Order: sequence, then C-alpha cells, then structure tokens
Amino acid sequence: MRRRLQGMKRRARLWKENFVEAVKDNPVLVVYGEAGCGKTTQLTQYLAESGDFGERVAKEFGSTLGEKVGYTVKFDECTGPDIIIQYMTHSFLLREFVRDENLSQYSVIIVDDAHWRTIVSDTICCLLKSLILRRPGLKCIITSQIREEADVLADYFLANVFLYEPKTFYVVDEYPIEPVSDYLDSSLIQVLQIHLTKPEGDILVILTDQEDVIRAYHSLHERMSGLRNIVPELLIVPVYDVPVPSEMQAKVYGRTPTGFRKVVLAPCTAEASLSIHNVLYVVDSGAEKQFIYDEREGTNSLVIARISGASENVRKNLAGRSRYGGICYRMYPCTEVMLFRSYSECGRMNLQFFIVLIMQVMGIKDVHDFPDSPSPQVIKSAMKQLTDVHALDEEGNVTKIGKKWQNFYWILHHLKLSSHSSQMTEIIISLFDKKISIFLYLYVDYVEILLQHLNNISKISFFC
Repeated sequence: MRRRLQGMKRRARLWKENFVEAVKDNPVLVVYGEAGCGKTTQLTQYLAESGDFGERVAKEFGSTLGEKVGYTVKFDECTGPDIIIQYMTHSFLLREFVRDENLSQYSVIIVDDAHWRTIVSDTICCLLKSLILRRPGLKCIITSQIREEADVLADYFLANVFLYEPKTFYVVDEYPIEPVSDYLDSSLIQVLQIHLTKPEGDILVILTDQEDVIRAYHSLHERMSGLRNIVPELLIVPVYDVPVPSEMQAKVYGRTPTGFRKVVLAPCTAEASLSIHNVLYVVDSGAEKQFIYDEREGTNSLVIARISGASENVRKNLAGRSRYGGICYRMYPCTEVMLFRSYSECGRMNLQFFIVLIMQVMGIKDVHDFPDSPSPQVIKSAMKQLTDVHALDEEGNVTKIGKKWQNFYWILHHLKLSSHSSQMTEIIISLFDKKISIFLYLYVDYVEILLQHLNNISKISFFC
C-alpha cells in the first residue's frame, strides 16, 4: 500500500510539472481528461502555486471562500480583494468580456467543460481566439471530457492537446436486447432491480432535463412507498442543474447514511460534473433534449435525440470511480447506430442575435469563425434582426443603440424584437439605464412579465 501511495504521488508530481511547463510553452492549451480526474479543482491549484467547485479548491488550497478562492454564479457571489482563483459560469465569463473586452484583470483563462459546445462556450472560444492576438502574455486553457471535441477545439486554436490523468478503472456495459418503449420508465425499473438484487453501491441515473428529473423523483417515491418495510431504504436525491447549489452538495457528493442506498437523478447537462463517491451503477437513459433550428419556420424546436458515442463514454466513466470498476446500464440496444459526436449548438440552433451583436461591438466581423460554423442563413437572420432593432445600420456597423443593447445582452436572449421604432428602443434602454436594471439583473426570470406589458405599445414578441 505504501509503495502504491508513493507511486501515485510521483505520478501526480510529474503530471503537475508537465502541465505547468505545457502552459508556459503554449498560449492556448487544450486539456483532455475524464470526469473526476481533477481538471476543475487541481489544474487551478497547480497554476496558482507557480461556487460549486470553489469551496473544494479553497479547502485543498488551505483558505476559506472569498480569501484566495471565489466564485460567481447566478444569484450568488463570493469574492474578495485578494482573490487568486475566481470560478464563474460561462455566461458570467461572457459578461466579463462585455465589461472589459481584454479581460485585463485575468492572466489565465480556463474554459472548463468546453466539450458541451454550447453557443455561449463556443462564443467564448471565438472571443479568446481574437484576444490572445491582442494580449500575447495571456494563457488560455480549454478543458474537455470528450477526446473528439478536444481535437476539434485544438484544431480551431492551432493548439496542442494535453492528456490529463488517464482512467485506471474498468466499467462493464449492459444493454437490453430490444429497444425500450419508454426510457424514463425503463430507467426507474432498472433502478429498482439494482436496489433489490445488486450489492451495495450508489446509483446515478442520467435523464434528459429537469422535467424528467421531477417526474422520476415523484414516480420513484411512489414505487418505493409500496415496498416500505420490505426492502432497504432508498435515498432519492434530485439534481436539477449544475453547478449543484451549495445547500445540496452534501446530499449529492457526501457519504450515504448507513442502511441506505443513494440514487441521484440528474439531467444530461450534469453528466460531465457528477463524479460522485461510491457510485457503482450508472443508468443511462441514452436520451438528451436538443434545440434544432428550422430555417423555414425561423424557430428552434426542442426534440428528444439519441446521445452520441462520445457522450456515451462520458456517462459510462461516471461508474465505479471509487472502486476501480462499475456497471453502466443502457436503455437502448447495443446494435443501435449513433453519431460519433453530437453537432454543436452553433451547428444546429439559431445563432442568437445578441451573440452576433457582442462580436460586432468587439470588432469581430467574421461571425462565421466558430469551431463549427453556423449556416449562412442563420447568420443572415441574426444580422437582419439586429438591423430591425436599429442595433446595426444598413452597412452592418454598430449604432449607438446597438452599443447600449450590448450592455444588456443578458436580457436580449429573452427577446425577439421586431418592427418597432428606434424611439421605442430608446425608451426600453432608458428603463434599463435606471435603477430598474438592478431589479432585472437580480430577478431576470421576471423580465418577460415586464416586457409583456411593453408589448401593447412596441409589439415585442418572445421566444424561448
């Protein structure tokens, strides 16, 4: 055991030295590593020595939150004057770009979990690609749990891929012989079968979204109530989104109470962030919900789709991390053909016009320059929307109104503005410029209610 621990320490020290050297030698470094290997918590410490995860890093770094390690998430912030490491969501990093396009107060930018390839994360990559030309000393690190996406992003930045902590455990796949008719019901049946027949070990169920998690939570409670006093207790823990709220982290990541088996119900957006101790079994619904853009209708439609082969591996690797082995139960047959990798949001969704506006204001005229380029029709539609609301003039230049809209980009993605006068636009902006903007910032979910009242005068329509 002592030799094993010494070997692990030597490997960790070698990984640290190699990583720090790679960052020094490359303006952009793409880091590939599987769930739970320490990309989010360890890499930041390595760099600092030469939220959600902020608390873990602060403890490992020997400080309390707000001293050297802070975080910024929706409705919550913990920071201080001596911060060394600041965690924030992708949306807040985009907001930092809006405030200061050079990100002057940061020397290293880490875009974590970039393999999700959302519109926001791809936009950040696009902005960083321009920024590193203006700031030669800036270091950018892009992390991915999917090797295929790491290669795509490395090609985009003309960067190297750094392999971090390869997996050291084995997971068995189990597939049904025939396709299941209801992935949610089949997943819950599988949970009960595991609970009744398998040795101790917690369960992670990966569903499509929050709606599925709520349905599964209530259904599983009902089914377990009929088995009360017959089978051991099942601790059902729902996860609705990531990062996991601080008040829920102990239930999700903490040890399971004696006499219980824990089952964590999570949406697919959390699959890359839930490396949970003692999870031996993963139930993979095999489904995810995606927005698909219909160019003819000009709208995004939410559809249930099969996951990609790359995402399949991510889900599998969440099983058995603490025991060097686990089982992943699939809710689809192994003969089912799936895409090697999913299309990025930029490749399958309407490129939201507030993203195009931010790029235009920052002087990035080539809005095609994404890791996966949006279609010309999508870009043309976004530019037309910006012209309609007088954010761009007829020649495509940003107007004064456009620069003001940019400051409220966090509200723009709730709106689709059409055919209203520049005078009405100025009225809306003047509302945002006053103290009401503080209210909207804190209570963004009520923005649509306010704007629906304005709909009577300005003909503002909405979309999700």
